[in-house]
Amino acid sequence: MSKLELQEYRIVKHQFKINRQQYLIQVLYDEFYLPIQRTPYGRTCVKKSYLNILVDKHPLPQLITEYRQVLNALGRCIDRFEQV
Repeated sequence: MSKLELQEYRIVKHQFKINRQQYLIQVLYDEFYLPIQRTPYGRTCVKKSYLNILVDKHPLPQLITEYRQVLNALGRCIDRFEQV
């Protein structure tokens, strides 16, 4: 997981909290000027489905998606060990 974080930090050129939506929005849309997708409620979208669309425009959305998948898998493994 730290390898993915390092790749993301190299692209962005500074550290940021990958799990925080407000930081993702700032990096993706304010720093890299990627096209903004809004939810029906007017909020800025950082869902996997939209990040997959942005993959063609910048490498960071792919890394964010991979990071989320690893984090989710780790969470499931930890939950299983806690149940035992």
